[in-house]
Parts: sequence; structure tokens; C-alpha cells
Amino acid sequence: MDPAPIAIELRHLRYFLAVIEELHFGRAAERLHIAQPPLSQAVLKLEDELGVRLLHRTSRVVTATEAGEVFAAEARRVLTTFDAAVAEARQAGGGSWDLRIGCTPYVPMGRLKRFLDALHELQLTAHPRVNYFIAVEQLRRLREADLDLGIFPGASEHDDIETEPLFPAEPWAAFLPADHPLAVKDVIGPDDLREEVLITFPRAMNPGIYDALLSQAEAAGYRFASMREASGPEPRDHLLAVVERRGVVFGPQSMEQLSEDGAVAMRPLAPPGLSMPDVVLGWRAHPPARLRPILAAIRESARKLRRGFGDGT
Repeated sequence: MDPAPIAIELRHLRYFLAVIEELHFGRAAERLHIAQPPLSQAVLKLEDELGVRLLHRTSRVVTATEAGEVFAAEARRVLTTFDAAVAEARQAGGGSWDLRIGCTPYVPMGRLKRFLDALHELQLTAHPRVNYFIAVEQLRRLREADLDLGIFPGASEHDDIETEPLFPAEPWAAFLPADHPLAVKDVIGPDDLREEVLITFPRAMNPGIYDALLSQAEAAGYRFASMREASGPEPRDHLLAVVERRGVVFGPQSMEQLSEDGAVAMRPLAPPGLSMPDVVLGWRAHPPARLRPILAAIRESARKLRRGFGDGT
């Protein structure tokens, strides 16, 4: 008797990969725009169908098993191949296809909208679809053909990734509890923070940007009592650490829009200030066939957009 077919759907693969990449069921569910219980049930069903355990779960941590790491790599290949086949078929038939764009969570919504509006003016047959990923995750997805374009800080060059300047550097600010004694100041300088703990994003997430930003702060005279890494790379992870009074955070001024209840105060840094790296538009050095005909127009739109910022405002 032939064995029963395995009942695995593409959505199960996407759900599982979201959990693997976030290492947190709650964040994965938020990213997928679904509730957490259905996500947990889908992953359990996937493990049951495969007959292997894909994840180690504790009350605080989710990690991949050896089988989970192997399955994740193969699942990415399956989804990449499937998405490419759908896009090529739609393009061949004169239909629309998804232009998959990654964007760092720190890019202000207004700037991202200006880029998407510029793409809309091109009247592409492709439909832009944006997902938020940190820079290193975008680079991985670009290399594995899981993204067409990336929007991320241009802190370093990559031989296999081409880039075009998109947005100017955004000024840094200090974020601290709203009732912190320093919140009464209009600007924050190096001398104000010598007794404070600096909360940073995890260095493992992007060592290049981490080192560049800290070097910039040190050159400007900033010293801290100690430094501590946030629980994750997302801006909300950093602001949560501020609310919990674990320290102060340096981040782009636009991060203030995430603090909706007034629990966090944003204060500009004293001149000359600090800034994030310029944001670039990136794609694979050898882009897929569907992207090549429109890439020149997208690059020109990026150049016009960058020139439109003028002095960087």
C-alpha cells in the first residue's frame, strides 16, 4: 500500500519560515497578520505531517532543531521557485506580478510612500509588495531571490549587490523615559549621558552598522556607564527597553512616531549631532529576467527622489 500523501500547503511553509526568522511566535503572527493560535496550530500540523520536531520551544525562547534548519533551507527554495514561476507566467501572459520589496523598519512611512508613489508613476505591470526586514535579512533574501528590491542603510558594499542612493541620512536623537530628568532639556549632549546605560540593537544582527554607529558616537565624545543589547532588532524592542527603564536609546528621529502614548521622550542631539547611514535601494548584481526591463526606470526614479531631498530634509 502506498503511503498517504503528505498534506502540506504553501502557507504552512510561509508560516514556519516566519517563525524561524523571528524566533518568536508573537512577532511572526504580527508579521503574517494572523492570530498566534492558528500560527502555532499550523506549525504543529507541519511537524505532525513530517513526523519530526522542527522547533525547540520554551516559555521564553524558540529555536530551530537540526531538522528545522534543514527544512527551512529547502522550504525557502520551494517558495522562491514557486513565486518566480507565478511571476514569469503572469508576465508572459501580460498580467501583473508582485515586485517584492524589503524595507528596513527605520525608514519613515512618509519617505517610503514617496518611493512607492514614484513607482506608481512608472505605470509598471508589477505590483509593489513591501515587507519589513532588517538589513542583513534583506541581503540574504536578495541573494536567494526571495526579494527583488531592498531598502536598507548603505553602511557597506557587497560584490553581489548593486545599490542606488535613495534617502539621505536621518539625524539621530536620544530616546528616554518621559519623566527622566534629562527630558527637561531641549537637546542632549555627550556630558549628559556619561552615567546612563545605552541600549543598542543586537550586534549579531548587523556587525557592520553596529560598529559604524558606535564609532561615530565615540568620535563625537559620547561615553556611557555601560551598554546593553535590546531583546530584538525592531524599533519597538528598543523603545520597550526605554519604557522599562533599562537605559536610553539612540535612534533616528522618526522613531518617535512609534511612541503613541507619550511614555518616551525624544530629544535631538547637540550639534554636530549624529546620523544613520544613507538609505540605498539594492538588488542582485544579476537580477532576474522580469526585473531587468524596468530596473533602469526604477533607478532613475530613485535618483530623482534622492535629488528631491536636497539638503537632506
